[in-house]
Amino acid sequence: MKIAVAPTVLVLEFFLLHIVPKPKVVMSVGVVCFGIFYATATDSQIAGNVAGILVGVSATLSTAIYQIWVGSKQKDLKASSTQLLNAYTPMAMVLLGVLVPIFEPIGWGSHRPGTLLGFKYTTSAILAILVSAALGLLVSLSTFLVIGSTSSLTYNVVGHLKTVIILSGGCVLFGDVMPLQKFIGVSIAMGGIAWYTQIKVSHTTSGKPGIIAATESISQRKGSPREDGGPDSSLLPVFNIRAKEGGVEREGRRNEEEEDGEDGEESK
Repeated sequence: MKIAVAPTVLVLEFFLLHIVPKPKVVMSVGVVCFGIFYATATDSQIAGNVAGILVGVSATLSTAIYQIWVGSKQKDLKASSTQLLNAYTPMAMVLLGVLVPIFEPIGWGSHRPGTLLGFKYTTSAILAILVSAALGLLVSLSTFLVIGSTSSLTYNVVGHLKTVIILSGGCVLFGDVMPLQKFIGVSIAMGGIAWYTQIKVSHTTSGKPGIIAATESISQRKGSPREDGGPDSSLLPVFNIRAKEGGVEREGRRNEEEEDGEDGEESK
């Protein structure tokens, strides 16, 4: 169901924030999701598990709303990633403190194996817990950084890229088998990710050439006087404004001198 988060973000942003995505963006995200689904879908009995579908739909909706909330709050409050993490962590601790005793076997009565209190905390286990906590903190911080700098949709595309790296890395590093279905799905997903990246990069740089050209034109005008020796007409409004400011300043000084002279005559 994680594949459905990106389309859900598009739908919720349209209805909640009135953000209309470009057709190319929608198509590129669709290609990415289809590639990931084709590479990872192996359970043919998923449609018959009603309880699992309900849990997956609720998790998809909550994840999409959470990611949209992170991006909107960062922009509305102008908060940094660390500030948002600092505000989010106490609420997460309280929420987990309430839910863990309900859904996890604590072992209050008997510290039997398989419970939290019955677990033998060795040095390696404590080290693994600390490393896992540090990595979880970095994951939360990176989530806020990526969403704050880009968008929740881009964050989901980056997450699918992580899935592609995991599938490919398992074959390269650990000798996992790469079936034809998985290879085709990974290739389709990578094509969609490249397409989405190209759309975002072209959209980001679309306004820069005009600004650069205007700046170079102004620099050339400043450096090249007219043939008759007069000032460039494009710069005359600036000179006129400065002349007016200078005239106002000189007039103000003249009035102050006249007032000082009248005060001096009255004192005599």
